[in-house]
Amino acid sequence: DDALHEAEAGVRSDGDALEAWETLARVRLARGEAEAARDAIDRLLALSPQHPEGLRLRGDARWDAGDVAGAGADYTAALAAEPDDVETRIAAAEGQLRLGDAAAALANAERALALDDGDADAIAFAARAEAALGRRAQARTRLDAALDDSDAPAVLYHARGELHANDGQRNLAWRDARLAIDADPDFGPAYVLRARMALELETADEALSDLDAAVELDDKDGEALAWRGLAHQRAGHRADAERDWAAADAALPPGHPLRAELARWRA
Repeated sequence: DDALHEAEAGVRSDGDALEAWETLARVRLARGEAEAARDAIDRLLALSPQHPEGLRLRGDARWDAGDVAGAGADYTAALAAEPDDVETRIAAAEGQLRLGDAAAALANAERALALDDGDADAIAFAARAEAALGRRAQARTRLDAALDDSDAPAVLYHARGELHANDGQRNLAWRDARLAIDADPDFGPAYVLRARMALELETADEALSDLDAAVELDDKDGEALAWRGLAHQRAGHRADAERDWAAADAALPPGHPLRAELARWRA
C-alpha cells in the first residue's frame, strides 16, 4: 500500500513525469490490477510513444492477459528503442518460446547473456530454447556449468529439472525440484514440478502437499491449480478437482499448452 500511495502521489505531483507513470504501472502490475496498470501504461506511452520501459510494461500486461503475440510485438518495439536491455531480451525470449520460435528465443537469450553472462533467467531460457531445437545435450551442459556454483538460484535447478522430466528421468527431476525449493522456498514452479513427478509415481498425497504450497504462494497460478485438480481426482476428491480445474481454466492464458491436458482430465 505504501508503494501504491507513493506512486499515486508522484503522478499527482507532476502529471507529465514519465518516471512517475512508469512506477505506478509497475506497482499496479505487481498488485494484479490489470486495468489500472493498462491505464498508467497508456498514459506513459501517450507522453512518450517509444518509451522502452513503457513498451515493455505493455508487453508484460499483454502477456499476463494471454496475448502472447501482442506482447511479442511490444518487446520487439522496446528492443528497437533500447537494444541492450537485458530484461526485455529475456521477456522476448520467453514469448518466442511460447510461440514456438525457439531459434529467435535462443538468439535473444544469447544476446542477454552477452550483456550479462551471469543472468540466471537468460541462462534458463537459452537452455530451454536449445532443448526445443533438439540440442538437449548442449542445454544440459549449459545448466550443469551454471549449477557448479553452490549458491545457484532456484530457476536454474528448476530448468534442469524440467529437462530431466521431459526426458523421463523422474528421480533426477524430483531431485532438482527439491534443490530449487531448498534454494528458494518461495519459488512456486519447483513445487509444481515436484508434484508432477509425485503424480507420475502415483503418490497423490505428496503431490497435494506440494501443490497446496504452490497455490498458497500464488492463488492465481493456473498450472498449480490444474495439477492440484488432477491430484484431487487421483485421490478421489472429485468436487475439489472440479473446483481447482474451474479456477485453472480462469487463470491459464489462452493458448497455454496445459489447456489441452486440462480438457482431457475434465472429460
